[in-house]
Amino acid sequence: MELKIYDKNNNLRLTASPNSSSTVTEEIGGECSVSASFTHTAYVPLDVDDYIELEGVRYKVKSRYRPKQKNTQTYEYSVKFYAPIHDAEDTLMLFQEGGTTSEFSYDGGPREHLQLWIDNMNRRAGGNLWSIGTVVTAENKVIDYRNVKCWDAAFGSNGIAATFGTEMWADGYVINLCKAERGEVVELGYLQGLTNLAQEDNGEVKFFTRLFPLGSTRNIDATKYGYSRLQLPSREIYVDKNVDLYGVKEETEEAAFAEIYPQYVGTVSSVRMEEKTSEEGRKYTVYYFKDNGMTWNPKDYEIPDLDYMLQFQTGELAGRGTDGSFQAAWHEDTREWEIINVYPDDTTQIPGGVIIPNPGDKYIPWNFAMPQEYITAAEQAYKLAVDDFLNTYSFDPNKYTGTTDRNYIEKNNTPLRIGWNVRLLSEQYFGTTGGYKDTRITKVQRKLNDLCQATITCSDQVGTGWKSSVDNSLNSLRYEVARQAEQTIIDIIKTSDSKTASDNNVFSALKSLKTFLRKDQSDGTNFLLKFGEFIDSMIAGKGAGIFPDGRGQFEKLEVRSAMIVKELIYNRWFAQEGNVTYSEAGTIERIELLEDGTYDLYLRRRWDNDITAFKEQDVSYGSVNNLNSTGEYYDSWFRVLNVMQAENKLNVVLYPDEEVPGGKNYPPAVGMVITRRGNAVDEERQGFWYISSYEGCICMLDGVTRPILEESNYSIIIGKLKRLELFDNLPINYRQSYVYCRGIAIQDLMRIDYRGVVVVQLNDRGFWSLEVAQSESPYTAGQDTVDTVWHYGCRWKCLVTGTTDEPRYASTGWAMIEGNPVFTIDIDSSNGWQFDADRISDRDESGDYIVFTELIVYGLLYNQDVTDNILDSDVTWTRDTGNVSEDNAWAIKRASAGKRLSLTLDDLGMDYMTRSSCSFKATALLRDGQKYEIAENYVTF
Repeated sequence: MELKIYDKNNNLRLTASPNSSSTVTEEIGGECSVSASFTHTAYVPLDVDDYIELEGVRYKVKSRYRPKQKNTQTYEYSVKFYAPIHDAEDTLMLFQEGGTTSEFSYDGGPREHLQLWIDNMNRRAGGNLWSIGTVVTAENKVIDYRNVKCWDAAFGSNGIAATFGTEMWADGYVINLCKAERGEVVELGYLQGLTNLAQEDNGEVKFFTRLFPLGSTRNIDATKYGYSRLQLPSREIYVDKNVDLYGVKEETEEAAFAEIYPQYVGTVSSVRMEEKTSEEGRKYTVYYFKDNGMTWNPKDYEIPDLDYMLQFQTGELAGRGTDGSFQAAWHEDTREWEIINVYPDDTTQIPGGVIIPNPGDKYIPWNFAMPQEYITAAEQAYKLAVDDFLNTYSFDPNKYTGTTDRNYIEKNNTPLRIGWNVRLLSEQYFGTTGGYKDTRITKVQRKLNDLCQATITCSDQVGTGWKSSVDNSLNSLRYEVARQAEQTIIDIIKTSDSKTASDNNVFSALKSLKTFLRKDQSDGTNFLLKFGEFIDSMIAGKGAGIFPDGRGQFEKLEVRSAMIVKELIYNRWFAQEGNVTYSEAGTIERIELLEDGTYDLYLRRRWDNDITAFKEQDVSYGSVNNLNSTGEYYDSWFRVLNVMQAENKLNVVLYPDEEVPGGKNYPPAVGMVITRRGNAVDEERQGFWYISSYEGCICMLDGVTRPILEESNYSIIIGKLKRLELFDNLPINYRQSYVYCRGIAIQDLMRIDYRGVVVVQLNDRGFWSLEVAQSESPYTAGQDTVDTVWHYGCRWKCLVTGTTDEPRYASTGWAMIEGNPVFTIDIDSSNGWQFDADRISDRDESGDYIVFTELIVYGLLYNQDVTDNILDSDVTWTRDTGNVSEDNAWAIKRASAGKRLSLTLDDLGMDYMTRSSCSFKATALLRDGQKYEIAENYVTF
């Protein structure tokens, strides 16, 4: 592939071809970068924010880079470009409400914390570059941000991802706070997309196979229950999972089960209040309420030395009190609860004012034992929670790496992106689980010059530790037991979970798609499906069917979006109305007009994981019929400003009326098919071709940078010609068909251009050989056909039939037509490039300074040494010590040095020991009798 490097002002700085060691790396919570290595003839230093674009993502240089000089004409580059997420390493996490500070604590849910992170990244970007993708749901949590960068705020041990027990990952400029899982499952295995598969220990994560659960102590009376904590129905003290596979790995857990205890969820039926006066004369209000649904007497279940507590679930009192609960008293005579007030300050009481209980409020009483039915229900819920916890965290501790088969990946369009769902196939590794393992890609390293060739890593978990493992925070594993069905907390089985389906849990949407056959798209199963009898509808003349060999028979097939086939066979003529453009295309599904006057165009996805191929600065066009009686078409011309591949969305700006054909431009419309016609800056995207039934021709164009075409844009026309100025005064009949080619059309017979001039055909004879030149079939220079040969990496055209000259500089029989036409010189030192100061200052017997080295000039032209053709009189030397008058005098003195310049200490200048450097530059002329070439080079001491 070709690598284009731009500066931060979008100016092209360098174009190069990366070598095979160049890679693109993506890792969940790790480095996302492009490592590019290449050689180049130009010395181009790279500055901070110089960038490349790959798959719609801009990768930038984070620090100044200078290439390594290999020789006088070659530079080695080994530079790393970082994905946008790495801007977080240089961006402070600030809070800007009521002032700006980098030391603060923030209380909020996952989305609120992520929005704060996004706001800081957009602050640094200077616009709304970053946006929020998928976010988990969880309770509010407080995170302390103390002078941290956004990278640590996201991925640190106390960062956002760890706090909410999930992963944080980027898809371009979209940030997700959830387990990195996406896409339909793709199957990969040895010789099925992978050339190898290896199992490695994932030492970054912890796991267990034996769990010692600790039940809640709430509402447990040890004197009656026999235990101080809630127990499993079987009274087991531990449970096992996969001990036979991974051995005994013990762990204990308490917090996950803290909310499972014998409990009753009551409802406030009525409320009353009484005004009272304290012994100190202070007036206060006492609130009482009844619960008609509570059929048992709390007095019968009190626990000695514990106060009754009420925890409101809904209403104004929810979350209030001491640690979220109110102390209470039970009045057996009136069957009422009395709420004991709390006083935040000297003038406020709660309940009080508008913060009071109301009929319909839900509450949970605690700090007393419960009737047996609630204890039994709590034990069953505890068992379910322990089993699910064990299933969730007793996972495969290994990670699996494999190298892709690039041909398979390309043929099957297999996505190689982090988070992609993968079914790894291996009887050796997964023989006990059906020969496969469902997992996802956690790291991928692709070859930059072949993105289908990669090394992928798949694992269940990334290195966050099992207590904060992916997408399974403690909040999602805290279970509550309710007496009434409408109060039951629903347990959701996610895609990656191994929980057992029951009447007490449900599949998530993605788990359902993964488990059940789809009705909205093509699907399949490894299990047997039985249908009714197959009927050949071609014979019956009615009905439809799909046969075991895959054949389908239908009366009519209507496809609303796209039909993709390998071959179409017709039994009659096929007709296409209108124009057909061979370029990137898409259909507009939805349009948003933004405040800045630009449009967001949402393109229809033609197949699963369809990603638009449009790029920034594409000159694009669409046309739609107004559907009235005139049958007029509205044309819309626009330029692409930004491409959001994850949303299949383009941000575009319309061209003014005066810049489009016909002088009238219209806004884009839903249903409009749009296509690329060129690109404003990228020369590689300025060509396209189309077939027009209206114009009666096939046109191939290039160099298109704007909607209105110029004559130079027409490269090839087959059919009726355009009325171009270059055809003026030629016998052209515009009702007839022609073939026009702006360049050279290669064919076996004589070629004549549109002016009637014979175009000479070049006949490649391979590498030049003196034996061939002297043979019976020598090199020829005919009127219609001219032989060409290759010599020293250059292509030469024969000028004289039968010439035996060697193709080289100043040859009369050959002319160089391809290769390096630049005359260059190199300078070498007879004694190397490192000199001892004492050696330089040595003198001979007469007292003169000795010659410590000679600078020798070598010439190169057409990749051949032409030193012998350079005259000594055509070589001049100059010196640069910073003293202009002395340097000029030195040049006159050494004017006759020729191709070899002898150096002594005198040549370095009188103040040599106090200066930083002394440079010598050679300029050489190369003459051939008709012209001359000039080249120069220099060395510095």
